[in-house]
Amino acid sequence: MKHYILSLTFVLGSLFALNALEYQISGEIKYAEGKMLYLEEIYAQEFRLVDTITINKNGKFEFNGTINESGIFRLKIDDGHFWWLILEDFPIDLKLNFRVIDRYSIVGSAASHTLNHFLKKQRGFLKRMQVLKQSLFKQKQEQSLALTPDVQSAQQFKKIRVINNQLEELGIEYFSFLQSYIDTSENLTAVVAAENLPAEEYPDYLRKAIKSLNKRFKNSKYVAQLSDVVESKLKLIIGAHAPEIIMPAPDETIIELSSLKGKVVLLDFWASWCRPCRMENPHVVKLYEKYKRKGFAVFSVSLDQRKTSWIKAIEADGLKWKYHVSDLKGWRNAAAVEYEVRGVPSTFLLDKKGRIIAKDLRGYALDRKLKEIFE
Repeated sequence: MKHYILSLTFVLGSLFALNALEYQISGEIKYAEGKMLYLEEIYAQEFRLVDTITINKNGKFEFNGTINESGIFRLKIDDGHFWWLILEDFPIDLKLNFRVIDRYSIVGSAASHTLNHFLKKQRGFLKRMQVLKQSLFKQKQEQSLALTPDVQSAQQFKKIRVINNQLEELGIEYFSFLQSYIDTSENLTAVVAAENLPAEEYPDYLRKAIKSLNKRFKNSKYVAQLSDVVESKLKLIIGAHAPEIIMPAPDETIIELSSLKGKVVLLDFWASWCRPCRMENPHVVKLYEKYKRKGFAVFSVSLDQRKTSWIKAIEADGLKWKYHVSDLKGWRNAAAVEYEVRGVPSTFLLDKKGRIIAKDLRGYALDRKLKEIFE
C-alpha cells in the first residue's frame, strides 16, 4: 500500500510538472539601479508576492520560475511605478523607464502588449468621464446658487442636459471599447475588460460573454473568478429572484422566505439596538395593517445576538406579523451575508413571484410604492 501511495504521488507530481508553465522575465529599467523589484500576481482583487530581486548597477534584472497557468502579473518598484504583464510559456524581454512609466518596450509577449495597450486606452476613457462628471457637478452647484433662478436656471438646465448627453454617448463608446476586447481578444485581456463592465447594467451580455470566455480559456481560474463575481452582483439586482432564507423564529420554528410566494413581501433587516429601525417600525406596522388583506406581508430578519432583546423589541414595537427570524449571529447573520447587508435598516421589496422589485424603501417612498401596487 505504501508503494502504491508513493507511486500515485509521483504520478500526480509529474502531471503537475507537465502542466506547469516556465517563465523568464528579463530586461532593463533606466534610472532604477539598486532598487528592489517585485513580481506579483493579481487574482481575486488581491496581489500575491511571487518573487523579489535587486536591480543591478546596470539596471538589469531577471526572473525565472513556473506557474500553473497563464496569469496576470505586475512588476512593481513601488505603488507609483509598476508595469502589467500576462505571463505565458515564453521568455519576455522588457525595456522600462523608472521616470516615464509609459515609455516601455515588450518583446516576446504579444498578450502583455495587448493588455498594456488596453489599459492605456481605458485610462483615456476614464479621464474623459471624470472631466465630464466634474463639469456636471460644477453646473449643478451653480444652478443651486443662482441668484436669478428663472433666467439662470434655464441656462444651467441646458448645460446640464448637454453634459448628460455627452456622458451617455461616452458611456456607449466605452461599452463598445470593452466589448471589442471581450469578444475578440485571445488572451486574458478579455477577462480584464469584462471585469470592468458593470454587471448590473449588462447582465445578459456578461453571462453570454463568460460562456465564450470559458471556451477560449478552458479551466482558467480568472474566468471562474469573474463568473463568481458577476453572479454575486446579479443575484440581488432588480428583477432577480430573492435568495432563499431558512431560519428559526423566536419559538424555534423554522420559517422559509419562499413560503410567502403569492404575496408582496417587505424583507426587512433590522435589530433591536438599531435606533433608525425602531423609528421606522411604527410606519411599517401601519402599512402592514393597511395592506395585509390585499396580500402584503413582512418578513423580518433580526441582526440581534441576544434573544431576549429581540423578542422584547418585537413586543414593544407591536410587530404583529408572524414572520420573524434570526440566527442570533449579529452581523454574521447568514441571510445578511447572503444579501450583502452593510447597514440596518435594509429592505428588499419582493413581488408575488419572489422577485426583487425595489430596495431600501422607507417612509413615504415605501408608502408610495405599495399604493402603486395595491390601489
